[in-house]
Amino acid sequence: MRAALLHGVYRLVRRRAWLVLLLSAVLSSAALFYILNLPMRSSFLDLLPPGDPLLTKFQEREEIITKSDAVDIILMLQNPEHTPRDAERLQAAAIQIVRSLSQNPEIVSVSFTKDIQTRRGDELLSLRDEILLKLRQYQGRLRSVLPAGQPQTSVPGVRELVTIYSQINTELERIFSGELDWRRLALNPVELVKRFDELKNLNQRVKDEFDRVPKLITDADQLVTDLLQTVNEISETIDNLLAWPQELYLSHDGTKLLVRARPRYSSQRGLEYNRAITRDIQQALHDLNLEAQGIRWGLTGPYAIAAEINYQLNVDMRNTTIISAVGVTLIIVIILRQFFYPLLALIVLFLALIVTLAWAKFSVNGLNLVTSFLPPLILGLGIDYGINFLANFLGERRAGHRLETALKAALFHKGSALITASLATALVLFSLMVASSPGLYEMGIIAGVGVLIALFATLLILPALVIVSHIMLRRRLRAPARPVPPSPRRETSSHETFWRWARWPIVLLTVLGSLFMLTQATHVRFRFADEELTPKDLPTRLMQQIERRDFDVGTSGLAEYFLFFAPNLEELRQINAGLEELKAQGHVNTVLSLLMFLPSDPAEAQQFFQGFSLNLERDLHRAASEIERYGAELQQLQDLTVQLARLKNNLTRILDQVALTGAGTQTVAPEIQKQIIQLESIEASIQSLEVMHERLRGLRDRLAELNDRLSALLQKIAELQQVQGLLRALPKDLQERFVTKEREFVLYAHINQRTLNDPQRYREFITAIESFSYDFLGYRMIQDHLERKMKRDFQISTVLAALIILVILGIGLSWRWALLGIVPVGLGFLWMLGAMRLSGLNFNFANILISSLLIGNGVDYAVYLLHSFLEDRDVGVAWQKTALPILGSALTTMVSFGSLLFATTPGLRVFGQSALYGIGFTTFFTLSFLPAVLSFWRHRSY
Repeated sequence: MRAALLHGVYRLVRRRAWLVLLLSAVLSSAALFYILNLPMRSSFLDLLPPGDPLLTKFQEREEIITKSDAVDIILMLQNPEHTPRDAERLQAAAIQIVRSLSQNPEIVSVSFTKDIQTRRGDELLSLRDEILLKLRQYQGRLRSVLPAGQPQTSVPGVRELVTIYSQINTELERIFSGELDWRRLALNPVELVKRFDELKNLNQRVKDEFDRVPKLITDADQLVTDLLQTVNEISETIDNLLAWPQELYLSHDGTKLLVRARPRYSSQRGLEYNRAITRDIQQALHDLNLEAQGIRWGLTGPYAIAAEINYQLNVDMRNTTIISAVGVTLIIVIILRQFFYPLLALIVLFLALIVTLAWAKFSVNGLNLVTSFLPPLILGLGIDYGINFLANFLGERRAGHRLETALKAALFHKGSALITASLATALVLFSLMVASSPGLYEMGIIAGVGVLIALFATLLILPALVIVSHIMLRRRLRAPARPVPPSPRRETSSHETFWRWARWPIVLLTVLGSLFMLTQATHVRFRFADEELTPKDLPTRLMQQIERRDFDVGTSGLAEYFLFFAPNLEELRQINAGLEELKAQGHVNTVLSLLMFLPSDPAEAQQFFQGFSLNLERDLHRAASEIERYGAELQQLQDLTVQLARLKNNLTRILDQVALTGAGTQTVAPEIQKQIIQLESIEASIQSLEVMHERLRGLRDRLAELNDRLSALLQKIAELQQVQGLLRALPKDLQERFVTKEREFVLYAHINQRTLNDPQRYREFITAIESFSYDFLGYRMIQDHLERKMKRDFQISTVLAALIILVILGIGLSWRWALLGIVPVGLGFLWMLGAMRLSGLNFNFANILISSLLIGNGVDYAVYLLHSFLEDRDVGVAWQKTALPILGSALTTMVSFGSLLFATTPGLRVFGQSALYGIGFTTFFTLSFLPAVLSFWRHRSY
């Protein structure tokens, strides 16, 4: 069947070479157009399988996560003056940014003032406790302005004066009515003078009362003024304490300002969204031309970092592909001693790569963090097929065969071996599809098909390209002069002698070295730290370093935070208490929650608020009683003025009687004159009485206002006793951050870097928080979850790949040779682990599939050597025939993966370095240890 397939391929390319190339060109052009916008998913969440509980949990909590995701814009003065004007310049630029970005519907808020996550230590004191302190202070002040003692409901002195004046007026009026004889009183004035002395004293008391009225009204007015001011200040204090202070987000030296733009959706929504948001903000900043104002700017935060990492991955993929192509070309040219044919092989390989990338977009919608190094991988694996095919083809040509004969021989002689090798490699890669992680699954389905595409291109397009190129270049399709092959007898004899002498040292050194490497390999760990695998010198990363160094902030977003969710206030306090213990142990840096606005002792606070409300009502009632007492006194003074006017009139009439009768001119009249003068002085005080009435009416109005404001204040205080009332009083931004739509309370814990990076400390932290909370999440959980999943997938895929290779080799070579053939791969894998340990490398999401690639690619070298050994039964001859092709194939593969060392993305460099170790050691043991072991079977029959 395989022979019939290869025969059909030969007939097709021989007779329809132009058609094959035309169809290939059309297919490649369509694929190239299709991948012009190749999606690149750079989120860790993309490596979790759909429906994963942790992924689902993150998606359900996306809304609250969005509240902490932002694009951070750092404004930097080019020539700071180190004066208050620096802050003014930065603020003016920030206001321009706010106006510009507010027009973008995807930007929901822009702020350049500090928020709850940036307040430190003593600045995060409980606002409720501060309210209690302020209320206690104002309570004391309120009592200080109230009169001491119990308010009196009446004033007996003024009432007595009214009664006495009324009696005096009645007696005087009896004279006018004739009931009393004026002449008799005037002739005996002792009693009358005595009454005038009493009246004089009474008038003085009246004058004193009227003189006291302005001060009385003034005191009452001051009392109400003080009460109003006190109540207003209490209310304003509560409002100010509940309104977060607007403080510019300046750097420590005052030369930089942090502006945060919060998009509508989380940064985990996707790469395209991150790029769109970043692009819009960059365009807005360019349009503002801040540089002309002496201000530089830079972006950081999860949106900008993700977009720039993706851009850098694309740049690295392009650059490493170019470097790989150049390096592979040089090696092929050196090995084949040709330039034209290696160029054809590279053309074919790039066509295969384009179609493979199109398949990646079609099958799994682009590349992820694991499949981002696919181009060097396909180049490294696929070039082997072109090298082996061209090596055999050129060998046939050098043997003197015509072009068509050489192509047919290469197809039939090498085609079968290439099919076997590619199927083995593809099956090993397809074994990754059993992985639960989309990262490994997608690598399996893309790379497996990519290897088959490379095989198809080598067997179909490359021969057609050779034929068409010969026709276009008008090369003759005849055989070149047949060269005389050199005799290999002397070289073979020398190789046999070498292996006979070197086999024991090689075996012993390999065993001893492997034992040492085994001690190192056991210490290689799985580590999935995102920041260690992404570029650190990108502009967004540099801005992030500036942000952490110059501002009071850990990081934008939730990379260093854990979120805890509590259905009620009691559980929120329980979680907070547990985290405070972890804070004391050094696991947690800061704890942020609604508890910062709640009293430390809710029972004490509620008792105080209730007592304060009752005391405030009682004190204000006392104040109202005092005002009413003042009004009553003023009314009594008003009644007294009536009697005074009546008395003055009566005294004037008596003077008239004295003048008519002449009685009492010397004794009574002077006293009456004195009384009238005294009454006239009292009238001067009475003139301001109406003004006092107006002021008193104003006092009553202000007292009503005081009662209204007091009611509002008591209502506000009552609401603050309830959590929901406090939530309504807080700014909307804080409400949304600390409470979900489902009315769950959210608590943020900023985790110490040591705890996040040290696996043992992290496990201790997780064990601790599981004891007091069941609903929490953090991005470090994704890394840990992904690490465990991919570690399990790594173990399964490695075992499965080894079994697949054993089965294929067992069928083709017998089980004994199959076991021997996989030994160099095992040694190469062991030494790779040891070298990784010695160079400080660990397994990560990038190089975790190196075992499958190493087994699938490295075992080919052992197969080539074993096939040759079984044909010639001589290890020297087998090594002489296969060493150079094996070395050439290994070098091209190593160059392909080695090109990743020139990438700026650390993850790609780690994969390239690991691949170099694995392929290099596998090639070394295939060309050294395996021949040494085979030399022991030299004289035995097989």
